This record gives sequence, C-alpha cells and structure tokens, in this order.
Amino acid sequence: MNIALEREKGPSEIEHFEYKSKAVAKLPRDFAKWEREHPGKTNLILVAGPTASGKDTLIDELDGGKDATHISLDRYYKNEKDVMGPNGKPNFSGPQALDQERLLHDINLILQSPMGVTVKLPIYDMKTSSRLEREDEVVIGKRIIIQGVYALTMVPDSGQTPFRIFIDADTDKLLERKLERDVKHRGVPPEVVRDRFEKNTKPMLEAVRSQKGLATITINNN
Repeated sequence: MNIALEREKGPSEIEHFEYKSKAVAKLPRDFAKWEREHPGKTNLILVAGPTASGKDTLIDELDGGKDATHISLDRYYKNEKDVMGPNGKPNFSGPQALDQERLLHDINLILQSPMGVTVKLPIYDMKTSSRLEREDEVVIGKRIIIQGVYALTMVPDSGQTPFRIFIDADTDKLLERKLERDVKHRGVPPEVVRDRFEKNTKPMLEAVRSQKGLATITINNN
C-alpha cells in the first residue's frame, strides 16, 4: 500500500475537547475499542499542531508507554544550510523544511512491516540543526503514533484509522512554552527563540491551523 496515493478530504464532523484532560480520559478507550474491532491492523494515530502546543505531552498521557511506536516528524528536518531563507537565516517553520521523500518512504515501510520488526529512522540534532550519520533502530508496535506540526497534511490519510488529532493553544501560550522548552532543553538563547517565533513561526500559524479541517479530533490546550 502506497499511502502517498491515498490522501482523503477531512471529515465533516469533528470531536472537540475544550480541555486536554478530557481528551486524555476518553481517547485511550477509543483507541482500544478500534483495535479490538480491527484485529491484525495497525492503528495509525496522527497528532498535529503548532510548535509548543503540547503534542509530546499529549502522546505520553494518551499512550502510557504501552505497545506503541512513537515517531516525531522532528526526525525529518533538513540540515540548517538547506533551509536558509532570503534573509540569510534558517527557517524551519514551513513544511519545506522537512525531508518529505524520506518521511513517506519510512511511513510506507512501517505500515507494511509486521509487529516486532525493526526499522531504521533518522536522528536529528536540534542543537546543531543537522541530521546525524547514525540512525535509530525502532521496533514496530501495533499502534503507530506520528506527531509533528504538519502531521495531518504531510502524512496522507490511508483510511485505516479515524484518529487524526489537532491540538492547539493561544499564540501567547505557544511562545511562553517554546521559550521554556528551547532555552532549557535545546540551549537556544531566548532572544533567538523570540526572533524566530515572530519572523518564522507566527506567520505560519494560519497554515498550520488550517489542518483542523483534516482532523477528526481537536483539542484546546491552554
């Protein structure tokens, strides 16, 4: 199955959660129910949303580390020299900053692989903005969770799961969380974080949020 050829339009009805806690309370039961009703099929769950909207935290709370494979689209960023804007500064905010060819290749491989098989996935170093030469060995589980800013548009819908999630927060809250994350965990100076957010991230928010039309589930995470 080549999922690159199976993109579908978004659903007409969307389940909305005003609080992340309510989604965390309900969705794991929905996942388990779908898996019981579709034995032998891979449950592909997509989680999209702006940077610092809470995608990683949501996935940790939803899955609980059970039999699942987690894949972040952060693995597929291009090297900094390949995403330079006209101003001579890197711009990682648009989908063009991701290696789409390698991404689709890996997703097709994962969906075609049985549980327990090991696949190799790229490793990206956020501190140096570059892909490492070595790769991760990832074991395929019965539940595949793929998260990234553009997960709903960059991972074509194969029609095999209803779980296409979009999580969002107010713009000021996104900046607040991004500052805390990038300064503390990625070693980026705060002035650089603010500059990139204003010049790169903020102008792309409308495009990112347009993915809500492709979602089956939306979550407010303020």
